[in-house]
Amino acid sequence: MSVKVSVIIPSLNSIAYYDECIKSVMKQSLKKLEIICVDANSTDGTLELIKKYQKEDERIKLIISDKKSYGYQMNLGIDAANGEYVGIVESDDYIKEDMYKELYALAKNKNLDILKSDIYNFYDKEKREFEYSVISYDEKFYHKDLYFESAGAVCKNTALTKQEILKNSWNMNPPGLFSLDFLRKSRLKFHESAGASYQDLGFWFITIISASRIYFHKKAYYYYRQDNMGSSCNSKEKVYCLCDEYAFMEEFLRKKNKFKEYAFVLAYRRFGSYCWNMNRIDVSFYLEFLQRFQEDFKKIIERRELDRTLFLPWQLEILDTILQSPEKALSKYYTKIYGAI
Repeated sequence: MSVKVSVIIPSLNSIAYYDECIKSVMKQSLKKLEIICVDANSTDGTLELIKKYQKEDERIKLIISDKKSYGYQMNLGIDAANGEYVGIVESDDYIKEDMYKELYALAKNKNLDILKSDIYNFYDKEKREFEYSVISYDEKFYHKDLYFESAGAVCKNTALTKQEILKNSWNMNPPGLFSLDFLRKSRLKFHESAGASYQDLGFWFITIISASRIYFHKKAYYYYRQDNMGSSCNSKEKVYCLCDEYAFMEEFLRKKNKFKEYAFVLAYRRFGSYCWNMNRIDVSFYLEFLQRFQEDFKKIIERRELDRTLFLPWQLEILDTILQSPEKALSKYYTKIYGAI
């Protein structure tokens, strides 16, 4: 069978949601696909469930990862892929039956490196609730052939730039497709840091940077679970994983001699990510992380890598307060809102 799409499902102790996830992939109307399940030695029954379905569907491949690293697992999946395109489904999410049939046809017709589509957020309450969410925050990116010369920054057929795409789109990889040939020729890999530590962010960034043909499709197929998020991060090691991911992105740009070209948008994305991280970490780390926030952005400003015109007034107010005093920022923005110390 000629494989059109390789679907990678990384997992670690996902038994609560895995059945719905893998069944949604097995039931795809596009039959010429392979399902690559990369499990990091689950102990909750996930591994046994995969083996059960593997006996029922010959398209399922099982890879057992010797490392508990989301990035490492994803790289194992990409290395094992045989399809023309690669799709990703997280083990607590699920997809519409016609997702890969429609997206493959579109990607193939336009010879795309990257295809992005919208999503449905969902919440499991008494009754499952859905919320449509766009993958691009700016309508102008949708249904346009975004073709770039030799992975350059300025679109050949529009005035749009990759910097604009990076600033105005959601850093999600699963709702869409990646050309396997593009990933391999560009030698693009996930950051193999420990655990599930925001490695999807770095991969999203470096694939956009490297792609020559990108398309945003305004239709949702992917159901993204919103109620399996940890309420907080209680590990000091995890608090700074996001900083490590930005170091990975910066290193990639420097190796490609593209850092100056993307420094401003990288700083803008870093600001948004650091603010988001404040919602995730335990209150006991608020001040410590704000001090790191200040330290990193002082260096960025000293190196002249900050473009204030990219920021909204309220964002600049927060940034300037953090730069002035992490303690003041804690009192003004976080103590009242989140109940820190």
